[in-house]
Amino acid sequence: MLAVDEAHHLTAQQIYERLRTAGDPIDLTTVYRSLTTLTELGLVHATARTDHSASYGLAVQRHHHVVCTECGATAAITSRPFSKALASVHDETGFEVDGAHVTIHGRCPNCTEATSV
Repeated sequence: MLAVDEAHHLTAQQIYERLRTAGDPIDLTTVYRSLTTLTELGLVHATARTDHSASYGLAVQRHHHVVCTECGATAAITSRPFSKALASVHDETGFEVDGAHVTIHGRCPNCTEATSV
């Protein structure tokens, strides 16, 4: 079973709140600008959430995500299951793939259990 990775994938608002709690007098706009720059540099990746926001995590290892449609919990998935599909993109489309990020939406174990009880 995949571990929920909330500690490593945070929204801009969560990052802002953690910085403010730690005593950093930062503005929310600065958090967004910093995340945009870090994403452009490839140091951070953004994952689309079901509430139309994004969560951010360090881009330390190539991976994809599964996001709960009920509670927004996020878990990382290794790239292995998608390697063959990504390799076939060139054969089907002629595109040279520079990178890819897959986000799968579904219900986490906690939400699935809660609705089956």
